[in-house]
Amino acid sequence: MQNMKIEKLNKKGLAEIVITLSLVLIIIAAAFLLYNTLIKPIGTKTLSPEFNCIDLQIKNPITINNVCFSQETNETEATLTRSSENININSLTFIISYENSESSWICENTNSCPGCEILAPGTTKTYFFSEESSKNPKTLSLYYYTCKLGEKNIVKC
Repeated sequence: MQNMKIEKLNKKGLAEIVITLSLVLIIIAAAFLLYNTLIKPIGTKTLSPEFNCIDLQIKNPITINNVCFSQETNETEATLTRSSENININSLTFIISYENSESSWICENTNSCPGCEILAPGTTKTYFFSEESSKNPKTLSLYYYTCKLGEKNIVKC
């Protein structure tokens, strides 16, 4: 009879341990899921912008070598050099400033702008911009979206 009481007590004690361990495992699993779904994505760069303008300006991936205006062809010629660093640049905006106005050209790696491919890493390329009249261009500014990569005064060719 005493053995039966001990067995009942052992079974009762064992059940409490199993329930306690199960609750601890459920709490650990819930904490893990909460961390992975809410907290971890907030702390990562998944919500950060694709590029950091200050980093781009420091690394200087594209340099404006020379910019000149040809009065014979009414074209502004801009020679750029891209560093060999593999930074993803898929769009460039050229802004030419005049006395009282400015013109802009967007060059992207799409088929929408034939002959206006983004220069490859480690290469030099000259871009030509046709002017509607013989305005006197002052400066050429180069942007990657809203990030200004450089600016140079335009001289006569």
